[in-house]
Amino acid sequence: MNSSIEATIRLSLTGSLAVLSATAGIQRLIGFSAADFTSGKVGFQQLIHAHDQDIADSLFSSDMTVPDGIINIRLRQASRKICCVKGTFRKLKEEADNGIVLELLLQDAKSLWQGESDTPMMSNFAAIMENTDDYIYFKDRNHVFTGASQTLVAITSPSEHWTDLLGQTDYDVFPEEYADIYYELEKQVFAGTAVAHEVQQFVDNQGEQGWVDNRKYPLHGDNGDIIGLFGVARDVTEIYRQQQKVEQLLGEQAAILNNRLVGIVTVRDRQIVWANAAFKIMLGYDEDEIVGYSTQKFYRSEDDYKAIGEAYVNIGKGVVRNELEFVRKDGQLVWVDMRGSVLHEETGDSIWVFIDVTERKKAEIALALSEAKFRTLFDSTNDAVILHDQNRIIDANSAALKLFACATVDEFCSRRLADLSPHQQPDGRNSEKLFRQRVKTSIQHGISQFEWLHKRLDSDETFHADVLISVINLNGNIVVQATVRDITLRKDAEVKMEQMAYYDQLTNLPNRRLLLECLKQSMTSSARSGRGGALLFLDLDQFKHLNDTHGHDIGDLLLQRVGERLTACVREVDTVARFGGDEFVVLLDALSADLSEISAQAETMGNKILTALQHPYLLATSEYSSGASIGATLFIGHQSGVNELLKQADLALYQAKHRGGNVLCFFDPQML
Repeated sequence: MNSSIEATIRLSLTGSLAVLSATAGIQRLIGFSAADFTSGKVGFQQLIHAHDQDIADSLFSSDMTVPDGIINIRLRQASRKICCVKGTFRKLKEEADNGIVLELLLQDAKSLWQGESDTPMMSNFAAIMENTDDYIYFKDRNHVFTGASQTLVAITSPSEHWTDLLGQTDYDVFPEEYADIYYELEKQVFAGTAVAHEVQQFVDNQGEQGWVDNRKYPLHGDNGDIIGLFGVARDVTEIYRQQQKVEQLLGEQAAILNNRLVGIVTVRDRQIVWANAAFKIMLGYDEDEIVGYSTQKFYRSEDDYKAIGEAYVNIGKGVVRNELEFVRKDGQLVWVDMRGSVLHEETGDSIWVFIDVTERKKAEIALALSEAKFRTLFDSTNDAVILHDQNRIIDANSAALKLFACATVDEFCSRRLADLSPHQQPDGRNSEKLFRQRVKTSIQHGISQFEWLHKRLDSDETFHADVLISVINLNGNIVVQATVRDITLRKDAEVKMEQMAYYDQLTNLPNRRLLLECLKQSMTSSARSGRGGALLFLDLDQFKHLNDTHGHDIGDLLLQRVGERLTACVREVDTVARFGGDEFVVLLDALSADLSEISAQAETMGNKILTALQHPYLLATSEYSSGASIGATLFIGHQSGVNELLKQADLALYQAKHRGGNVLCFFDPQML
C-alpha cells in the first residue's frame, strides 16, 4: 500500500501571491524546497499547467464565495515532468490586516491510490482485459489508473503487462503532449459530462501514429459523487484516415461531385434526377443507370421508405440525417449514412449525400457481441459472482448458486445479503453492518478485497471465502459486483501454521516467540497506564533425573501437567509460556502502579505456584513429586528492555537454584 506524498503551502491572496510557508514535503512532491518558494526564487503559480489556468484563476482569487473545496491540478516538477495532484484548499481571512490567506494541501495522485499490485481481479473480467482489441481502462478521481486492458501495453511505455499501469497517470506512460490531450477529456467527465467523446491521436511504441475513438464515462459513488471514470478507446486509424480524405473532398467544391467516396444524388418527387459516380459504385450500378429510378428501389423495407418519406415534410427546416441499410444491385446490403437538404424550394428538389459506413456498423455489432461474450464468461466462470444494486441482489451466476446451495437465480435474488453470512464474523462484528461498510469502501476506492465467513443457504454450514468487490456502471446504475472464492482449506492450514509458529507443540502453551511479543505489548501498555508487571522464570527441580530414570515419555507427561497447573494458578490477563526444556515463564500483567505492591503481588503468585507444583503427580501408573525454582523481576513501562528483563529473571532463577531450589528469588541489582 502506498504512503501519501503531500505538502501544505500557504499563500497570501492579497497582492503578489507571495508564499508565506511550505512544509518540507514540498521538495519530495515537486522537487523544489520550501525556501525556494518563501524566498520568491520560484513562483508557485508558474508551475501550474497552462490548461489548468481556469482552476488557478478561481483558486487564487480573493473572492470568498467558495472558501474551501477539492481540486485536481497538474504541476510541473523541478525535473520538468508533470505531476498530477489532488488539492484541498481553504481560504482564511486574517484578522490582523483583513487579508486573505490560501491554505492548500497538495497530495500526489499516485501515492493516494490504495490498490495493491498483486490484487487478483475476477477471472471473467481479467479474461476480457487480456483479450479485448479495444483500449479499456479505469481511473480514480485523481486521474490514476486502477484497471487497464493488455492492449494499452502497445501504446504505453514503460509497461509489459497491463498491471504495470496500475497506480500510474497518463504523464508517466505517454508523451506529455498526448497526456495533455487525454487529460482534457477527463476534466470534462469530472466536470459532469455524461459521456466525453473525441477522436484523438496516439503513437504506439514503434513510433507509428494513429487515432482512437476515445469515450470516457463517469463512475458515481453511492451519494452520486463522481469517484472515477471508465474509458474505452477503439482504434479508428483507417476509418479516420478515410474520413480525413472524405472531409478534404467535401472542402473542395470542384472535386465533390466526381469523388469516389461520397455518393451524391439530387431527387425530385422521390425519383433520382442526378447521381454521381460514387453513388453508382456504392450500390453497384453502371454509369448509364439509376437516373429516373424511384428511390424506393434502394430501401431494404417499406417501413424504411415510409420513415424517410415522413422526414420530407420537415426537410425545409434543415438537414435530414439517418443511418440505414440500402440494397445494392446484386442484392447485398450496405450501411449508409444519408443526409438530405432542400436544393430548390420552388421545384422541391433535394440533395442527398451518402457515406458507406458498413465497416463502422460491423465494428458496433462486434462490440455488442463482445458484451454478449462478457455475459457468457459471467455465467461460465468457476468463481461465484453476485450482482447487487443499492437495495437487493439482482443476479448471480451458476457458480454462486452451487457455492451457496440455491436452486435458481430467482430464489437467490429473493434472498437478502444477510442470508449469505452468519450473524457475526469471527472477530465478533455484525456481518450485515460490516459488509455494508466494505461495500461503501469499494464505492469510494473502486475495488476492495477481504476475507469473509459465509454460509450455505440449505444447511447454515459456514465456510471461509476470499471476496473481491468492484463497482460497475450498469445501464446508468451503480452496481456492486462481488466475486466469492476454495479458501477453507487454506484457512485451516494458516491456523495450523500459526499454531506451530507461536505455540509449544507438547503443552500447547505459548512458545518463546509469542512470549516475547506478549512481553513487548505488556511493557507498552504499562507505559500508557502506569500499571506494572512481573516476569517469573521457572525451572523444574530434578527434571533431568526423572528423564534419565523413567524415560522421555514420562518427562513429557510431567511437562504437560506442570503447564496445566501453572495455567490454573494465573489470571486471564496473565501469560504462561514454555520457554524450552523444563523452563516455563509466567508473565503477570496489569498489576499495581506502586512498585512495592507489585512486588507483593508477584510474591503471592510465586508462592501460589510453588505450592501448586509441590503436590504429587500421577504419571502413568506411578506417583511423582517435584518442585521448582523461580526467579522474578519487576517492570513499569520501558525502564528496562525486553532482553534486560529476561536477563534479570534468569539471574534471579540462578540465585533460587543456588539456594537449593523450591524457592522464589527476586532480582537484585547486586546480582549483576
